[in-house]
Amino acid sequence: MQRCRALVPFLSLAFAATALAQTLTVPRGRLVDVRIEKDLSSDQVRAGDTFTATVLETLYIDGQPAVTAGSTVDGVVTVVRSHENGHRSGVVGLRFVRLNALDGSRYPLEGALVGFRKSTTDVGEVTREKTTAARAVVVIGTESDGPGKRPSSLVGHEGENEEALATRWAASGLGPDIAEIEAGSELTFELRQPLRVTRPITE
Repeated sequence: MQRCRALVPFLSLAFAATALAQTLTVPRGRLVDVRIEKDLSSDQVRAGDTFTATVLETLYIDGQPAVTAGSTVDGVVTVVRSHENGHRSGVVGLRFVRLNALDGSRYPLEGALVGFRKSTTDVGEVTREKTTAARAVVVIGTESDGPGKRPSSLVGHEGENEEALATRWAASGLGPDIAEIEAGSELTFELRQPLRVTRPITE
């Protein structure tokens, strides 16, 4: 009986801790701005290589921070086409696969690159722009598959055949020999599935 009584405060504390936490859901389609932490170049990386990006702005859900600035996101190189392997245009495809929260928690995610992030210096607004022909980095996606289009950025739509599209673009000669993203580049990816995270209510 004495042992059972000793467990009561412990169980009460455990219940209180659980009650102070909540699950937040970042909806599908939400954009996440990140900074790439190492160079990614089509003449150096291989499919399956991993990289890390840092979240630039906190995402809030119902007034609560769901993804905190400074958290990191793990990514993986999905496809590579390089001039060294006989392709006329370089291609690098990226996916974002895991969130590493500041509290040490890790959450799987499914994120597809949609373009570069650019801060305007005059008014401080943030815009998202696709890479120009002079700065072509990644090319995969249905947007680049339309008639008369000359794409220069990757758009990772669901259900598309990235390998086939990458091969077609690499053979086109419409982009630079080397596709590269420099360390420090700011990118935006889109969540392809809802992201559920657990956070303290008081955070």
